[in-house]
Amino acid sequence: EPPCSDADPERVLAANAVVTSAASLIALADTECIVGDLIVELTLIDELTLPRLARVAGTLRIESNARLGRLQLGALKRVGGDFLVIDNELNGGQGCALCVRGDRNTIRGNRGGSGNGGIEIDGDRNLVLRNRAVGGFFNPNAILVHSGNRNVIRDNEAEGGFASAVIHVAAAANRTSLVRNSASGGSDVFEPTSGDGIKVDAPETLIRSNTANDNDALGINAIEGVIDGGDNHASGNGDPRQCVEVVCTP
Repeated sequence: EPPCSDADPERVLAANAVVTSAASLIALADTECIVGDLIVELTLIDELTLPRLARVAGTLRIESNARLGRLQLGALKRVGGDFLVIDNELNGGQGCALCVRGDRNTIRGNRGGSGNGGIEIDGDRNLVLRNRAVGGFFNPNAILVHSGNRNVIRDNEAEGGFASAVIHVAAAANRTSLVRNSASGGSDVFEPTSGDGIKVDAPETLIRSNTANDNDALGINAIEGVIDGGDNHASGNGDPRQCVEVVCTP
C-alpha cells in the first residue's frame, strides 16, 4: 500500500522536504503526508508547527537549529524511518520550549530553554537523552513527562523548575524510566513547601542513579509504588528527609 494512500492527494508531497527558512516551512503548512524525508536543519526558525502533517514515510530529522522555541506536530501519527530531535538551541516562549506529541522520538543533546516551560513529553516510548535544560527558571518544569507509556528520561541535566519540580513525571505517565539525571534549583515562590528536584506521581516509575541537590523542598518526591533502582543521591535540599519512597545517599 502506498505510504500516503489515505491522505488527500492535494495535500501529499511526493518528494523529500527540506526546511531551510520560515518561508519553506509555510509552504508545508497544509501538507498531510510526505512520501520522502522531512529535514529541518541549520535554520533560524523559532517555531516548528505543522498542524496537518500526519505521516512522514521516511526520516524526520530536526537538528542543529539555533533558535527553535517550540515543536508542535500534533497530528503526526507515523514516521516510517527515524524521528530525531537533536542538538537544537531551545529558547523560551509561551508554553513549553520543546513540546513533543507522538511516539518513539529521540530528543537528544538539546540545550537551553528558559521560559514558561522546558521539554514536555506526551506519547509512548520516547527517549529523552543528554539534554541540558539549565537556561533559567522553567514554569512549571524543566522536563515534564505529561502522559504516555515507557518513556525513558536518561542522562539529562535540569535546573530551575519554578513550580512543582525541576523534573516531573505526572500521574498519567506509565512505566517511565528516570536514569542518571540531575535536578537542582527547584523553587516555588507561590508555595514555599514545594519545589522538588524530581517529583514522581506515577507508580511503576523506575528511579535509578539520579542526583537531586539544592532544591527548596525534597530532592526526590515519589509516591508509593515506584521502583527504587538504587544509587540515587540527594543533599542540600530544604526538606531534611531529602527523598521519600526511594533511598538516597549524599
